[in-house]
Amino acid sequence: MLEFFRRLFESDFMPHGYCFAWRPDILWLHVSSDALIALSYYIIPGALIYLVRARRDIAFQWMFSLFGLFILSCGATHVLGIVTLWHPVYRLEGVVKAITALASLPTALMLIWLTPRAIALPSPKQLRDANDALKQEIDERKQAQEQVLELNRELEQRVAERTADLERSNQMLRDANERLAHAEARYRELFESNPLPMWVREPETGRVLAVNPAAVELYGYSQQEFLAMSAGQLQSDGATVARDGAQLQPRVERHVRKDRPPIFAEVRFREMIFDARRAVLVLSSDVTERKVLEEQLRHSQKMEAVGRLAGGIAHDFNNLLTVILGYAKVLSDRLAPEQRLRKMADEIRRAGDQAASLTGQLLAFSRKQITEPHLVRLNDVIEQTQEILKRLIGEDVNLAVVLDRSLGEVKSDEGQLTQVLMNLAVNARDAMPKGGKLTVETHAVIREQEDRGRLDVRPAGRFALLVVSDTGTGMDPEVQGHIFEPFFTTKETGKGTGLGLSTVYGIVRQTGGWIDVYSEPGHGTTFRVYFPVAEETVVQTPPPAPIPTASRRAATILLVEDQAPVRMLAEDVLTEAGHKVLSASNGKAALEKVGNYPETIDLLITDVVMPEMNGPDLVDRLSRSRPGLAVLYISGYTDHALLHRGSIGQDAALLQKPFLPESLLKKVDELLA
Repeated sequence: MLEFFRRLFESDFMPHGYCFAWRPDILWLHVSSDALIALSYYIIPGALIYLVRARRDIAFQWMFSLFGLFILSCGATHVLGIVTLWHPVYRLEGVVKAITALASLPTALMLIWLTPRAIALPSPKQLRDANDALKQEIDERKQAQEQVLELNRELEQRVAERTADLERSNQMLRDANERLAHAEARYRELFESNPLPMWVREPETGRVLAVNPAAVELYGYSQQEFLAMSAGQLQSDGATVARDGAQLQPRVERHVRKDRPPIFAEVRFREMIFDARRAVLVLSSDVTERKVLEEQLRHSQKMEAVGRLAGGIAHDFNNLLTVILGYAKVLSDRLAPEQRLRKMADEIRRAGDQAASLTGQLLAFSRKQITEPHLVRLNDVIEQTQEILKRLIGEDVNLAVVLDRSLGEVKSDEGQLTQVLMNLAVNARDAMPKGGKLTVETHAVIREQEDRGRLDVRPAGRFALLVVSDTGTGMDPEVQGHIFEPFFTTKETGKGTGLGLSTVYGIVRQTGGWIDVYSEPGHGTTFRVYFPVAEETVVQTPPPAPIPTASRRAATILLVEDQAPVRMLAEDVLTEAGHKVLSASNGKAALEKVGNYPETIDLLITDVVMPEMNGPDLVDRLSRSRPGLAVLYISGYTDHALLHRGSIGQDAALLQKPFLPESLLKKVDELLA
């Protein structure tokens, strides 16, 4: 090998020109071609070196260096190709080619490895697009940066404004604290000096936190006792203390007091802050008197409703009784006394009379019974019924009568006053099954001012007081609360109707009076009945002389009654008595019948309450066309408004149902006389 390199530059071979036969054209063709190739090969590495030095950021610089070395080797082989045409240094040419081969192989391998990566490099268009995108992103970032700067400026401004607002809020808070302090001072003053009882309690436990002097005065507890209590201890009905806002509604509670009677209190609630914690302000108002008045109103409404019902039933039943009693009387008069049917008819009449008495009690309670009020001396009524009372109460009951001779007259129906006295006496007798004492007293009473009772308002003025006392079993408060209700009785089934005291109540209320009851179990009962004294004086008038039947004259009578059986009965009775009867079922039919009747009508008999047109309206219409027409009203009851408010005059002729044929004829004869 050393020998080879020692003889590296020797030219002991034939020049390459011999291969071309030293032909100049071929020889110089090779020389010029190899020279141009070698020149190009030497220029290319120079350009690569300049590129690598100018662009040090380019990747694969080592590849450019290796490629430049390969090109230089290639250029050297072409230069030696020219030299070996004349100087056969083939050993040197072989070494250069070997070097070129050594340089070309790694270059080729590296080029194979580099090709995919070079392909992956972006194209100029891609680079332009990337540059455009980069430029757009830079612009957007600049815009975003400007927006951030603007937001920073706005944020700084808002921080400054919020700081100013916070300062103002702090100032307002300080002002509010000052106002709160003043308000608490005013609250304390109002709380302490308020005339309404009030206290502050915890919302959960009800423990009293503060109480004002008005509550201390009303309830009788000291302030220390109040503060040791809970709100629930004031409630006598065991109600629980409200614990949330939904339950803090005004309501009425029954409150206990210290050493005083309980009261009904209307309590109102208001949530508040007390000593920096939630609390409830309670305002209490004594509404005991209002509750009593409400109870009176409810009882009065109940009694009025029951009265209306009783009056309506009695009115309808009286229509039936009128027919039953009337025809029973007609049958009885037409039958011989020894006939069995006559006795049956008399039994029907007796049963009807008992039923009429019962409906009379119902009408008296409902204050719709037809009465003939006039001036009556209450003492005279008691003296006239004294013997009857003795027989009524029995020998084991001692009757004592004490009368005030200065007693004024009352305006009422004498029969009703007798009924009041007898019903009270019967009630007293039943309360003394083993005997006792019944005391009847009268007193002249002057009431200076109006006041309120348990069930009604008692006016001022002069009154005749009837006192009925017994030494019987007495009544508890529960029974006393119901004694004036119809059909209420403490007697066994079948031994009482429950209408005695309710009838008394209705009669007394109809006169404008009232009843007070005092009773305790085992200590007897006292009824104190107040009748208003009339301003007029009693004038004795002789009873009207009876009209003889023979003097009865025939007349033309217009009969108006909506109940067909009653109308038929009255028509039969009047016709049999010789009268001419024009009958109609209602007011409109009566007007039509009168309009077509040219002759004189002597008497109008009409029911008071009828559908479409009542009796007073019919009388008003007929009096225009037939002035001076005599009128007789008939009714099972007369509405209070018609009797006492001017629709029917006090002097109007009235016949109460049920009536007997002779009663009807008697009234007709009186009006025709």
